[in-house]
Amino acid sequence: MEDTNLSLPTLLTCYTYNPAHQLLEEERLFKAGRSERILLSKSYTYDEDGNLLKEEEWGNNRLLRKKTYLWDYENHLLKVEREEKTIFYPSPTHTGG
Repeated sequence: MEDTNLSLPTLLTCYTYNPAHQLLEEERLFKAGRSERILLSKSYTYDEDGNLLKEEEWGNNRLLRKKTYLWDYENHLLKVEREEKTIFYPSPTHTGG
């Protein structure tokens, strides 16, 4: 018997928050049937005053982007450092042609 309840592939975004309602994680998922795959994941870290300290973006189990935030003792933002990773994919070698 053929399954007629096949679902179309779906892109989903899921969010996770802490008890202080701060965003901890954001995941973009590709879901097809019963399988799902994380395409992109972002994580957020805060200090005890609620200031954002770090933001990381992951794809394919690799760190793609990272932002670090520096705050003073009065919770004024002093500095944002941004780091991006460049991923090189090997090009196919062609023989003949």
